Amino acid sequence: MDPWLQPLIVSEATAFSTIVLHPEMITSYCRIKSITEPPTSTMCPNAATTDAKWITDDFRKTAVGMHNYYRRLLATGWAEDKKLGYAKWASSMPELEYSCESEDEIMKELKNCAGKEVANTKAQANNYKFIKEYETPDEQVLQKVDP
Repeated sequence: MDPWLQPLIVSEATAFSTIVLHPEMITSYCRIKSITEPPTSTMCPNAATTDAKWITDDFRKTAVGMHNYYRRLLATGWAEDKKLGYAKWASSMPELEYSCESEDEIMKELKNCAGKEVANTKAQANNYKFIKEYETPDEQVLQKVDP
């Protein structure tokens, strides 16, 4: 399967959401009609029947794992800060869990191919990054996202 068929990852907690659009997401997603059978998911069992059917569990796990890694760096005071040298230690920063509901909500909105950030009703903030290299493997795309 081509990497651009997995256009989006979403990790969500009550107060935070991250959205990463895969290369040429808008154009590519608009062209996808019916390819082969979507991958099965243990993280989001109903994903095959939703607009998020091409997102794999490996992609979801990588996104949440990387996101939590950077949150741990910040929470423990090891994240570099331009003004202070290192960020202040956080007394309470919970680990994020993947939200299939948020994924589905965002994918429904992206289906319209508007080419802009999609708001998540459960999150108070969104991060949005568009990456142009359409042949880059998923894991490398995630590594290009600035923490």
